[in-house]
Amino acid sequence: MNEAPVINGGVFSDITIPESTSVGAALSAVNALDSQVTDPDACGGGEDCMLYSILSGNGDNKFAIVEATGLISLQNPVNFEALEAVNRRYTLTVQVTDQGGLSDTGTLTIVISDSQEAPVLPSSYAQGTFATVFEVGATQVS
Repeated sequence: MNEAPVINGGVFSDITIPESTSVGAALSAVNALDSQVTDPDACGGGEDCMLYSILSGNGDNKFAIVEATGLISLQNPVNFEALEAVNRRYTLTVQVTDQGGLSDTGTLTIVISDSQEAPVLPSSYAQGTFATVFEVGATQVS
């Protein structure tokens, strides 16, 4: 009898990543158990196979999941300042499906945090245009 796989935890704790996280960085792993799967690392197309996917919450494709392992990584850069406050949280619904077509889902929330960034000079500075600012009433010291 085929039984559905079960995602460990179902609802995962929120994880927070700084906006400076490198593309390709591993963020989390979804783990599942299936009573028919004796070796979850041996996904050769037989019964020892579970496949992971992101069902929703990834509209702008910021994250990727390795189908065979459930490893979630950053696929595209994130910019804290460019995101509206409500869009700094990604709640991903992930699914694991076994070879019999049975599945389970869980949710993982990824929160984007601000990173300290070096100041950026306006492009006019790079072209050699500079401005000098003087305080009114200031005296020059020789």
